Amino acid sequence: MAVYLEIDKFFEDDACVRYRYARTDGCGGELVFDKSTGVSTCEKPMDGDDEGVNFGRANRKVQLAWKEGHLPLRLIWAS
Repeated sequence: MAVYLEIDKFFEDDACVRYRYARTDGCGGELVFDKSTGVSTCEKPMDGDDEGVNFGRANRKVQLAWKEGHLPLRLIWAS
């Protein structure tokens, strides 16, 4: 089964960035990424993602971008 997530930044300040991540059916969640530590927390879990798999995917994309020195407005997970 293919997986496609859109990960969109909706808030940023000096300390953190907030992203919404969603599947193509609109079901989504939110994460908060700490800029100083590189650690994300799940602010709003995605319905049906009890194990946090889609949060993990979104988190991974944000962490990779951060390690490259940027936190873009939009990221995509496709597998």
